[in-house]
Amino acid sequence: MSTHTPPHFRDRNEWSSLPDTEVERLQKTLSNHLRQMNISMTKSARTEYVTTLLAKQNQMCAFGKNVGGIYCWNEPKENYIDGVYTEKTYLKLQWGHIKPRCRKEEQTIGDLCLLCARCNNQIQTSRHLSQLKAELLSKIEHIDSMISSTTSSEVPV
Repeated sequence: MSTHTPPHFRDRNEWSSLPDTEVERLQKTLSNHLRQMNISMTKSARTEYVTTLLAKQNQMCAFGKNVGGIYCWNEPKENYIDGVYTEKTYLKLQWGHIKPRCRKEEQTIGDLCLLCARCNNQIQTSRHLSQLKAELLSKIEHIDSMISSTTSSEVPV
């Protein structure tokens, strides 16, 4: 049995700074998104764009930038190297779309943001941000109701 506690089981996560190799990886993956938008950009311009966006997002997931990404996590597969659990100390970001691609709406470079795996795959998905906000606020109401209807001894910590 494993002795590690996966990031999604913890109340909060703390992340170290992104290594330079991540900026390089992000600029490479940005080129694929730009190609789909018919935008041409040099490698140095992509690197500058990634660096600027990371600064704007406090080197974190766009949805966790004001709290240091404490509720963010990497895809579980990212924590295994040759079948051995080796948790990354930094948050591996991926490109997210403010306007979901599945909606087939015109995309611009301004519609891109950097998200953690959790936010990109489990929170953002195919919703517009205004829809997502309404949905999450509704869920918060229901969660508050559920918490208030249980005794303190029944609420997990």
